[in-house]
Amino acid sequence: MVDENIQKNYWVLQGSRLHWAWSLVDYICKISGYYNEHLIWGFNNKKWYDRVEVGDIVYFRANKNGKESHGVFGRGIIVEKFVDNINYWPAEYKEESRYSYRIKIGDVNIFRPLEEFIKNNVCPNLDLNLFKTNPKQFFNKLEKIDVFENYIISVFYGRGSLIKLKKEEAKNLDERLGFDSPKKLYISKDEEKSLREKSTDENLLNNFFTSKGYHFPEHIILSFYTALKTKGFVILSGLSGTGKTKIALELAKLLSQTEIKNYIFLSVRPDWRDSKPLLGYYNPLDKKYYKTPLLELILRAIDDYKQDRKKAKSYFIILDEMNLAHVEYYFAEFLSVLESGRDEDGFTTESIKLHNEDTVEKEQGIPKEIRLPPNLYIIGTVNIDETTYMFSPKVLDRAFTIEFHDVDLDNYPSPEVKSKNVDFSNLRELIIEDLRNNGKFLTYADKDVIKEVLQELKSSQYWQILQNLNRALEPYDLHFGYRVVDEIALFFKNAKESKVVNFKDDNEIFDSALLMKILPKFHGNRKKLEKPLKKILRICLKDEQNLDELNSEKIVEILQNWEVEKRMFRFQHTAKKVLRMLRSLYEIGFASFS
Repeated sequence: MVDENIQKNYWVLQGSRLHWAWSLVDYICKISGYYNEHLIWGFNNKKWYDRVEVGDIVYFRANKNGKESHGVFGRGIIVEKFVDNINYWPAEYKEESRYSYRIKIGDVNIFRPLEEFIKNNVCPNLDLNLFKTNPKQFFNKLEKIDVFENYIISVFYGRGSLIKLKKEEAKNLDERLGFDSPKKLYISKDEEKSLREKSTDENLLNNFFTSKGYHFPEHIILSFYTALKTKGFVILSGLSGTGKTKIALELAKLLSQTEIKNYIFLSVRPDWRDSKPLLGYYNPLDKKYYKTPLLELILRAIDDYKQDRKKAKSYFIILDEMNLAHVEYYFAEFLSVLESGRDEDGFTTESIKLHNEDTVEKEQGIPKEIRLPPNLYIIGTVNIDETTYMFSPKVLDRAFTIEFHDVDLDNYPSPEVKSKNVDFSNLRELIIEDLRNNGKFLTYADKDVIKEVLQELKSSQYWQILQNLNRALEPYDLHFGYRVVDEIALFFKNAKESKVVNFKDDNEIFDSALLMKILPKFHGNRKKLEKPLKKILRICLKDEQNLDELNSEKIVEILQNWEVEKRMFRFQHTAKKVLRMLRSLYEIGFASFS
């Protein structure tokens, strides 16, 4: 029931005609890909940012020369507040980066004649490609159009970037603009609390890592958690010192709040040749089995899951520097059973054989074989140098592989997030319940779920993209199998339904899945990889582009100006990685994912 005693504030947001023209044209014509169902607005003064609240109603007003020709043309509701230093405009317009105090505006309504004018006259007639190829010329032409000339409601409330309105003034504006009452003129106490905490809740996992002193790109955190929930086997590769080990350890520590840890951290040694360092061994001389801390953890996870799966904990194996030894040697049994399938209880169909002695099973309590439970998660970290071994395709195919590459020194160290302001115990409980999945844990273990998510993916636009990609890669023997498709579909479903993480949109979810499941096995020389990588890059583009002229210098230029150039791509994370791999091909004749 709506509580009409709680009234929201009404504001007029004033900005230059060019700023508002670009925001509207981008919003309606879908040029940059940044705008979707929301508009983004920024203040260069924190006092204005602090005055508005999530849930407030804002009206859009364009002005000319500071004081004349003021007019209102739209309305929306503030759904999120955030601070960043990203310049959403092309590099030539550096002044826009001063507006770092942002608000995200939803439930957007535009004065109908103005919206129709932009749709019918601006979008078809303005060369939208100029935004990517010659942004300065694009903005010069946009400024000359003056989209507000005949489609604006003239009104003047005074000067200032932010002006507060009375309720009666807001209603008068709605009538003149032909708008219905805003959907949320009044909201209940529960709705108000939800709106105000929405931004914090959606970034809670990011805030948790920040509070520990670590700085990770948001899409890395989102991909890491969702991949872990989807498959339970994640490989973290990339630059040394970017936090690969810490992101795994901190998440495991967050979920381990008892004296007996539910995680184990193992530093891989170069002399590991078989599974004995992981699982122990039977000594026929004294007829005893010498177990390891890892085996004890696995046995605890099995017992915990068997006792009460709906209240069972999640258990984590963290293998640091996983490729210091041949993974195919010491981890062979795990790789085999992880892909053997799962039974109706979630255990691996095949088992890892430990010994064949009845006395050991009876006296030491160590079973002859173990089948891995669905509440066991494996995370490996990888550094690539002359002391390590490359992963074979079969290893990469069995995991979600995430690369840690970006280093953002401008925002390092991260602003401190104080624990007293964010309740991380709530995050802990949220993750515990999310991973439990009502006692099923890994969704990959449920065949019925896989069939369901495949059907959902087939009904979306992304299924055709997957088909086109696989056909494009098949002539180069780089196409993918059914397991990869299953995992992409599950990742997509888990990301969309997650209560812990929140991707920007469906494109970013699919983008992250492509990056983790398709590219890792790309490894070779220019003759082998150049054409298939360009095939992937074409699929990442929003519009067809000529890639024949792509070279090392051009790629470096694109990467150096990425905040602007990325707008030409629909799947930006994958595109950036492909460009880096192509640059490597052009410069040294060789490229690999890691």
